[in-house]
Amino acid sequence: MKSIKKLILKNQLLSQVLIFFFMLFLTTFLFSLILKLILPLLVAFLLTRWFYKWFVGEESQVEMISFFSNIRKNNSFF
Repeated sequence: MKSIKKLILKNQLLSQVLIFFFMLFLTTFLFSLILKLILPLLVAFLLTRWFYKWFVGEESQVEMISFFSNIRKNNSFF
């Protein structure tokens, strides 16, 4: 470990370039994963909930409190 540290300290520019390309690859992979997998799943989930409520027509009885939970709300006058 000490030999690697000495090498990095000797060749700062080279080590920073290597770290940069590794981080660029990691960042590109994570953004690709988010855009290709997580974002479509999230949009599909939200559209499913929206179409279900539109078909059933129960939007006045259920109010969305948070992303994953619903709570029944009494909308009557008394």
